[in-house]
Amino acid sequence: MTGTEIRWARTLAAPAGEDLHGSPPTNVLGEPNAYTYAIHDETPSITVKDFGRSYRGLVDLLGSAFAGDKVSPDVFRNADVLAFEHNGTYPAPSGGWESCEWKFSDRENSLVVRWDASASAPRDAHVVANGSIRGDEFCAFFHVPEPDLLEVNTGATSAKEAVVSFLLFKVRPEIDIHDESFEIAINLTVTSPDVDAIGVLVHDDDPETR
Repeated sequence: MTGTEIRWARTLAAPAGEDLHGSPPTNVLGEPNAYTYAIHDETPSITVKDFGRSYRGLVDLLGSAFAGDKVSPDVFRNADVLAFEHNGTYPAPSGGWESCEWKFSDRENSLVVRWDASASAPRDAHVVANGSIRGDEFCAFFHVPEPDLLEVNTGATSAKEAVVSFLLFKVRPEIDIHDESFEIAINLTVTSPDVDAIGVLVHDDDPETR
């Protein structure tokens, strides 16, 4: 299998205030580190852009999901965007992310994907996987100190009890993820996800990156 690189968001596209816990929106930027930004009524959306390079090796981590979808190499290679949120000690009824609305935009087009975390809700075809991994696996992969993880995953007494959820999206060909104007907005719907990191997946055999 060829490799896949992930490029984590580096810039906020629009001003945003602190969440209800006093966390700055810049917590969403960079690689996963257990510092989150909660989307609540007072901070109902966040938009990120400028996706910079980072490292490889995520498919095995996502394939270890204990709830929701176990990600296979084929599913992973079909995805364009990966996002993590923290869910305390339980995932949403869907097995992963809490409900929210996503908007993907390039210079000319935009795509709205409404994610419903209900167990029986129909899934938008742009969502290729939704699931949750154990906090200890997350910490080991991203070198996150356990105290940092437990600070946001309230109720967990150990990293193994903590839940980190993921969403994988396929947004091409509607949206050009390599466009310099590409950005992603997350908007509040009925729940309040604690967003850790959002990244663009770049696969080795993608002709647009050669």
